[in-house]
Amino acid sequence: MSEKSKSKGNLRCALSLVALLFCAVAGAPDSVAATTGLVHIKLSDSYGVPLDGEPRVETFRLATDGPNLAAEFKDGSAKMIPYGVYSLRARASGFWSATREVRVFEPEVWVAIGLEIGMGKNEGGFPTSKVLGTIVNPQFAKSRLHLRLSAIYSNTILDSQTASDGGFRFENVPNGLHVLTVTDGTEILDVRKLKVTSDSVSLKIDFPRSTDTAK
Repeated sequence: MSEKSKSKGNLRCALSLVALLFCAVAGAPDSVAATTGLVHIKLSDSYGVPLDGEPRVETFRLATDGPNLAAEFKDGSAKMIPYGVYSLRARASGFWSATREVRVFEPEVWVAIGLEIGMGKNEGGFPTSKVLGTIVNPQFAKSRLHLRLSAIYSNTILDSQTASDGGFRFENVPNGLHVLTVTDGTEILDVRKLKVTSDSVSLKIDFPRSTDTAK
């Protein structure tokens, strides 16, 4: 083989080696990106209406073990999350928190969570109270009256019945404005606005028996 042929062969080998090295270097970022993903979290209420504000991520860690990556989320998204199966706990003000399993094995993952209305302080919601009361009308002393407490600014509806002494109670009532309705069968006996602002609210309800509403 001539010296000229040897030189051409060596040049081809050198160029091939440079090309391989270039591909390896260029492919390195892709190999890293292929093991991490971008995670988005979107919250809605139980009716599917999107919730305003940034989702509050309390926990985002591997289902087996590992550090809590909740601080990585900004505006509901987190970058460079390593592939794996995670346990997510998220909440929004005025709603109960929810836990979901999130599988991150794609470059971009979307997580949609529907939250139930809840008012516990530790959930970032409003404080709650007890509402206690007594129906003092003598003619209803032994009746089992039905009472319904409906929040004006949320979907919270609570029900109760009078005891044999005319007493009733509601637990975990969200602070705020409510409508209290008292019924006897299909007859509406009393409707009133109730403002709950303290740990415990006591009521005494007295009303005339209606003769206008047919049972």
